[in-house]
Amino acid sequence: MRAPSTTAASPTANRGEFDRAVADYNQALAISPNYALALYNRAFAYYDKRDFERATADMNQAIKLNPNFATAFVDRGIVAYGQERLTIAAPWPST
Repeated sequence: MRAPSTTAASPTANRGEFDRAVADYNQALAISPNYALALYNRAFAYYDKRDFERATADMNQAIKLNPNFATAFVDRGIVAYGQERLTIAAPWPST
C-alpha cells in the first residue's frame, strides 16, 4: 500500500491552523500507522500548539520507526529545548 499524502496538512499548518493539521495527519496515520513522516510532521503541529508532550511522543515514535531519520533526532532536540529539558535535548546514542 502506498503511504498517504501529508500535503494537505502541511499548508494547513503553515497557515497556523494547527488543530486542522493534526486532524489531517491523524487521518494519514489511520491509513498508515507506521508512516514516520506523518508522525514527524504532526509533532511540529503539536509543537506549534505548545503541546510538547505529544510532540515529543510523535518524534520518539518517528525515530523508533526509522532510526536513520536524522532530522527527527535534531528536531526532537528542538522540542526538548522548547520545554527547557536541556539534559535530554540531544542524547548521543551509545555505540
